[in-house]
Amino acid sequence: MTKRMAGLDLPGPAREAARAARSFLAGLRLGPAGNTVLGHADPNLANYLWDGRRIRIVDFEDAGRSDREFELADLVEHLSARHADWTEFLTMFDLDGDRLLNARRLYAIFWLHTLRPGGPAEHRNPPGTLDQRGTRRTTRPGKGRLQRPARTSKKLQNLPRPGVPIYTSSVTRST
Repeated sequence: MTKRMAGLDLPGPAREAARAARSFLAGLRLGPAGNTVLGHADPNLANYLWDGRRIRIVDFEDAGRSDREFELADLVEHLSARHADWTEFLTMFDLDGDRLLNARRLYAIFWLHTLRPGGPAEHRNPPGTLDQRGTRRTTRPGKGRLQRPARTSKKLQNLPRPGVPIYTSSVTRST
């Protein structure tokens, strides 16, 4: 594996995030999807048109089979939504907390990769976006860094809030 592929050539906080991402990916086991849905797969907030009464969704070219957790993770981790607090919104769905957290981490890793120097999104985003993503982490408050929620509950509790870190070099996994 080259340094570039491993993320070791990334600048600043993104380098540490890439190390944590590799560690997370090495132990990732997703399992089968629970609730299959038709997914939009392009959650740029510009694709959701609000007229004051209802939302219209456009740009379905990437739509396909998905599950709730991945669709919602894609939405909340999208760069266009980085300043929104999705906590209340996510409580409206019956979700598998483990799967949502893992999906959010996967999309965060996707953005880290896409924003890297020479990456497809680097030139379309303001300077500092990669560093901003590199310092982002998601945990469950009170549960420790990158620790997965207990598998006993399908309902989400203590959802991550904006600014709560998504990457860390000390990855903790529950068994």
